[in-house]
Amino acid sequence: MFLAGLIGYLIFLLVIGYFASKKVKTSDDFLVAGRSLTLPVLVGTLTATWLGAGTVVGYASLSYENGIGAFWWVAGGLLGISIMLILARRLRRLGLYTVPDILELRYNSLTRILGAIPVILAYTAIVGYQIKAVGYVLQIVMNIDESIGSFPR
Repeated sequence: MFLAGLIGYLIFLLVIGYFASKKVKTSDDFLVAGRSLTLPVLVGTLTATWLGAGTVVGYASLSYENGIGAFWWVAGGLLGISIMLILARRLRRLGLYTVPDILELRYNSLTRILGAIPVILAYTAIVGYQIKAVGYVLQIVMNIDESIGSFPR
């Protein structure tokens, strides 16, 4: 039943992706939804992005081990989102896509490259723990060995 639900969900996402791709005409449409998202949709998108494997698996484990002290991890994320809401209007007017783009605008192209390095390292780590979380969830839900579920050989 779980596998049928997973396949159904995959088909559902492919259908949505197909119809959404018909609306994409420019790089702005593809990268930032044409810069046309309303505040509730944008907040929902950011929340869905923030609530990944690190939140579901990592924060739950951290909270279980450390109790209420783990709240500071969540508070830090909420503070970061709050700061972004304050800066969002000014950043949106720039018409840029990434933090390294903003650094280049303010400083120079070398700063853009140096600013891209931590982004690359962070996303490499994020992909790593997402893969590990998939293996962990597959082990719990389908009794598949975690090493097989997280990194196929």
